[in-house]
Amino acid sequence: MNTKDYINYFPELDGKDANEQFTILEKARYHAFVVQRLSAKSVMFMFASIVMGAIFPALSLILFGNDIVTNALSIGIAIFICLTVNKRLNGLILKQGLDGFLSDNDT
Repeated sequence: MNTKDYINYFPELDGKDANEQFTILEKARYHAFVVQRLSAKSVMFMFASIVMGAIFPALSLILFGNDIVTNALSIGIAIFICLTVNKRLNGLILKQGLDGFLSDNDT
């Protein structure tokens, strides 16, 4: 997970500069994967996004046959869907880590 992709992503970090957000997000990532042990959930999300991305071209192949243009478009759409879903799901994991990190530091 590249935490730089999540700068200016969470409303909890509004008003902080990019370097401070990056530092907090790195600590939140550590909190999510080490303290909360969400690594297995991240792997499950990765496989789910790959499966979701593979279903689209498979359906295109079944429905439209060997049409190269249609299959190429469906692969492009599938890659976009896969990357979007993966970023969203990893954002959910990072959000859990961020909430845990911020609650630990508030006390």
